[in-house]
Amino acid sequence: MEGPNDQDNQTKALDRVAARSISLFPLSAVTNNEIGGPNTDRYKLFMFRNRVVFTLADGFGRGLKGARAAEIATRTVINHLKEQNTIVDQKQAGKEILNVIATAHEALLQAEKYSYPEKDGTFDNPATVSLMAGIIMEIQHPNPPAANPSKSPTKKRKTWSLMVASVGSCKAFHYSSRKKVVTQMAYGHPQRFFSNLDPGGRIGPFINNSCPDLRNFFLYMCPCLEEDFIFVVSNGVADNLDPEILGLCPEDLAEISQTPSFSQRISKMLDTKKPQQQPQPQLPPGASPTASPSNNSATTKEPTPDPAPSAAPTKLNLPEDWEDLNPVIRNALKSEYAVQTLNQIINHISNLTPSTLVDSLLDYSSNVTKERRNFLKKYPHRKPPKQSKAYPGHLDHATAICFEIKRPKVPAPSPAQI
Repeated sequence: MEGPNDQDNQTKALDRVAARSISLFPLSAVTNNEIGGPNTDRYKLFMFRNRVVFTLADGFGRGLKGARAAEIATRTVINHLKEQNTIVDQKQAGKEILNVIATAHEALLQAEKYSYPEKDGTFDNPATVSLMAGIIMEIQHPNPPAANPSKSPTKKRKTWSLMVASVGSCKAFHYSSRKKVVTQMAYGHPQRFFSNLDPGGRIGPFINNSCPDLRNFFLYMCPCLEEDFIFVVSNGVADNLDPEILGLCPEDLAEISQTPSFSQRISKMLDTKKPQQQPQPQLPPGASPTASPSNNSATTKEPTPDPAPSAAPTKLNLPEDWEDLNPVIRNALKSEYAVQTLNQIINHISNLTPSTLVDSLLDYSSNVTKERRNFLKKYPHRKPPKQSKAYPGHLDHATAICFEIKRPKVPAPSPAQI
C-alpha cells in the first residue's frame, strides 16, 4: 500500500491496516487548484504474515521538489526493509532502521547532485524531508515453566514489538486496547516548539550542503499486544494536536497540569535535573556514630531522619506565554494535551478499526482548521492570521496510517504486498 494517489479520496483499508492522505488547504477561486500545491506527504508499507514495515515522509516546502524528495526517501526505505527477511529481534530491527535512515539521506544527497551537477556541491534550497521508518514484528518467547511438570507444555505466548525511528515532524502513537490509553512514542524527547517552518530535524543536504539535521532524531521501541493499535501521522495531524498552534496558552491547560498523575510525572522529571547527593559512607561494625575520624573529641550528631515516602506533586504556576514556561514542563504539557485529545477522539469511535481511526484523525484535523481555511479561501492574497482561538490550527497536508496488531485472518504468502 502506498500513497497519496487517486484512491486517497477515501480511506484505503484492508484487514489490519488503513491509510489516507488529504490536504487541509482550500481550493483557489481562480485556478480551482489547491493553494498548498501538490501533496508532499508520502507513505508506503509492506506486509508479511507476522511483520509490517512502513515509512512516512513529509517533503519540506511546497511543490514538486518536496514531493519528489519524499518519494525518493520512502522508496529507499521500503525497498531496503522489505528485503530484510532475517530480522528476528529488536536489536537487529533497530540496526536496520538506523541503516536505512542513513541510506535515505544518501539517496537524497545523490539525487540533488544529479539534478544540479553545475552547483559543485552547493545547493540553493535543497530538497529535504521529515522521515519516519518502522517495523512491527511478532515476538515469540516461551512462558515460565508450569508449576506442575506433569502437565503438557504450554504454548508460546505471542507478543509484538514496534521499532520506529523518526527525524522531523512525523509522530507515532500506541493505543492499548486493554488499558484504553494512548502513549506517544519517545515521550520526554524535545518536541517541536520551533516555528511552523522548522520541523525540528530533517534528512537531506541541509547542514553544510551535505549533512542532515538530527536535532529531534529518535529510535524507540514499544512492546505491543494483539488488538492494540499503532498509528503514525504527518505534521498536518500532529501540529493540530499542539495547544500552542491551536491558540491556547498555558493557563488554558491548568486543569491538565493539576491532575495527580501529571504533577507526579513532572516532579520526577524535574528531580532528574538536580545533582544527586553523594551516598554517606557506612560505619564499620562496632563504630560509634558520634565518633569523628578527624577530631579526637566526640561530637553529637542529630539522627538522620527517615526518607520521605514520596515527593509531593509539583504545583505549577502557569504563565500566559509559552516562552515563559520551563522547557521540560512545556514539553510534558503539550504531550499530555495531545494524548488526552487522542483519547477523546478514540473514545467517540463506536467501532474502533484502523479505517475508523484514520477517518477520525483526519476529520479532527479538518474541523480544527476550518476557520483558517475559510479565511484563506475568502482572502487568498492576504497573509493568514496568527494562530489564535478564533483561527486555530495549521494548514498542511495531513496523512494518517493505522495498524491493528494481529495476524491476518487468511494466511497470505510471505512476503505479501498489498
